[in-house]
Amino acid sequence: MAEDWAADVRKYAPDADAKAIAGIVRYCGIALQKRDSSLVSFSDKAELARVRENFLKKKARAERSRS
Repeated sequence: MAEDWAADVRKYAPDADAKAIAGIVRYCGIALQKRDSSLVSFSDKAELARVRENFLKKKARAERSRS
């Protein structure tokens, strides 16, 4: 599946940094290969909690420690 993830991101964040988008795509790699895997169900509280705990918090900590 060839997706232009940068175009999708820029719909919501027009000034998004291309390197940041590329890093997210690289980090998520496998999950982005299937359409269903690339989406987060915002109506599923358990899925939101999983994304927050397993990706957002860990990634944010990793980025802070590099600064």
